[in-house]
Amino acid sequence: MSRFLSSLLPSASYNPIDDLELSNSRSSPTSTRPAGPRRRLAPLVYLSLLHVAFVALVFKAWSHPPHGGPSGWSPYSSSHNGEDPAKLEWDMSPEGLAKFGVDAMYERQSTTLRQATARYELKTGRRTPRGFDKWFEWVSSRGLLVDEYDQIYNDFKPFYDLRSPHHIRATIQQDKALVEAGGTQMFAYESRDGRVRRTSAEGPFDAIWEDIMNKFAADVPSFDAIFNYQDEPRVVFNVRSPDARSRAWNLSDPKPYFLNPDPSADFFEKEGHCLYPNSDSGLFEATNKEDAFLISAVSQGFTTDLRPVISQTKISPCFADILTPSPYYYHREWWGPKEPYDDPDNIPWDEKAEKLYWRGSSSGGAVKGQNYHHMQRTRLLDLANARPDMIDAKFTRYVYCNEECDQMEKEYPLGEKQSWQHAYQYKYLFDIDGNTFSGRFIGLLMGGSLVFKSTIWQEFFTPWLKPYVHYVPVLPDLSDLYEKIEWAQRSPIEARRIALAGREMARRVITDDQLDAYTYAVMLELAEIQGGWELADGKKVVDVETGEQVGTQ
Repeated sequence: MSRFLSSLLPSASYNPIDDLELSNSRSSPTSTRPAGPRRRLAPLVYLSLLHVAFVALVFKAWSHPPHGGPSGWSPYSSSHNGEDPAKLEWDMSPEGLAKFGVDAMYERQSTTLRQATARYELKTGRRTPRGFDKWFEWVSSRGLLVDEYDQIYNDFKPFYDLRSPHHIRATIQQDKALVEAGGTQMFAYESRDGRVRRTSAEGPFDAIWEDIMNKFAADVPSFDAIFNYQDEPRVVFNVRSPDARSRAWNLSDPKPYFLNPDPSADFFEKEGHCLYPNSDSGLFEATNKEDAFLISAVSQGFTTDLRPVISQTKISPCFADILTPSPYYYHREWWGPKEPYDDPDNIPWDEKAEKLYWRGSSSGGAVKGQNYHHMQRTRLLDLANARPDMIDAKFTRYVYCNEECDQMEKEYPLGEKQSWQHAYQYKYLFDIDGNTFSGRFIGLLMGGSLVFKSTIWQEFFTPWLKPYVHYVPVLPDLSDLYEKIEWAQRSPIEARRIALAGREMARRVITDDQLDAYTYAVMLELAEIQGGWELADGKKVVDVETGEQVGTQ
């Protein structure tokens, strides 16, 4: 047990750039001097000192609230009130371990600008973007994540790899002209002199994104941005394909953002634009014929060029959009949950119904003929109809089906739309893709039920919320759903542990401030790829298109 607990301990104020150098006073490996009493006692003394240091670090870590965590919490089962921590019991309950997991995440964040800079440079190979110091000050003062932005680094990497701010600026200017002309379902923004303004027509989310960016614009260099307000991503460009670099330079799409293949199934599968695996391990088997978007996308408007477009979700590596948090996850926004979560804890785990629960619309793909039988939400209802003792799933309305709607309702009668509180009465909740991401994942996690999730989509929080740790993943074709539910039924302790870990992450990490911090970091990178950057070792970057040296301006 002690070995397990010690492996979970946060590293306190450890700073990788302040590591002590090893002493060079060790005896020569060729020395034949016999080990005297003092030399034999040295290891014991050394171990004793390590023990004292360990106890001091533990006491220090838990006598102060962890970075980003609630003040006063400790892993002990009760407040120590000045008692000797060594005499107190650890809180090894599922609740205690769930809190400890999030506390450990916050505890490992950088605590100084120097440390955050070192970690950024190690991960990216670049100097931190201009304005990084102000960003660090803002997130640190609010106890937010500092070092957990690998999704951003990965999204921007292809544009840094081009090594041409000139090319990127020219591409964005082309896009601004297209967006301002109308019909793209995107917004164009420009940030000048510390103020962001929209330069295109209004639409969903326009003021939300403008307001968020204006919170930080004064501390971010000038930039232009293209935001996509469709649920679907737009940039069909596989950055991992062997010819990606040459294709990235060749902007060959004759009508960017107006590519609407019909059917989308042929475009993605037969033409090879996106073959998505049903599983991330084992022999490859595409799930294209089992996913509504890949079968018959509702909204399209794609481009096959590499262009820096900000979107809410994407399939990786088929799409190269840059991710940002969706307004659907902001508690303060109208687009967020339509009702408060009230008190999700008012239903104890043991009193929740032992079934998988789901309600939602028939969204996912444009229905044509009988293709809806292959779409994931319809397959979920088929599974529910076959095992009503295990799954309670119903459509609450029909969309994107035209004349097929009547036939669908005969096969799948509608159920009543229910509240979040009603959903929390069930021990197992399901999050399944619609047109793209469902937008309800975080709300489901907050209820303390075990969330099962089937998705092919990446979102900004994908690296933070981990399968088998915070939720139970289900294959896109749902072929393992029965199996996963049966596992939860026979493993109630582990199921509850995952449920509580997911709830803790949703409540304490996916906050409005954290979403703002993520968008703030995206703004810094947008400005950097347009204005120039330096490598981590200080070397200047030469624009490969103009031959001019670029750098921080």
